[in-house]
Amino acid sequence: MADLMQGMTVYSADGENLGKLVRTDAHGLVIEKGFFFPTDYTCSRDDVAQVRDNEIRLRLTRAELTKGLDQDQIRSASEAQDAAEQRDEELPGPVPATKDDEG
Repeated sequence: MADLMQGMTVYSADGENLGKLVRTDAHGLVIEKGFFFPTDYTCSRDDVAQVRDNEIRLRLTRAELTKGLDQDQIRSASEAQDAAEQRDEELPGPVPATKDDEG
């Protein structure tokens, strides 16, 4: 869906404001709610029911998004993904061979 943009407000199927769209990637959408203790929700692009007027409506309820996960697990999963992405960005390039390496 090309019309999904960062900052759009995301609502669950039962009308609950889930927060703002902070990122889309190959895995789907990442929705963040809260400022001091943010909670991230993730869902598939297939879970989007409607996009209109800077709002995204999902096919899932909030309960379905968090089913089987407590808030600490949701936050931990998001932090783990962010840490993995940061490690990928920090990977060094090729190291030039030195005289000692020529063996």
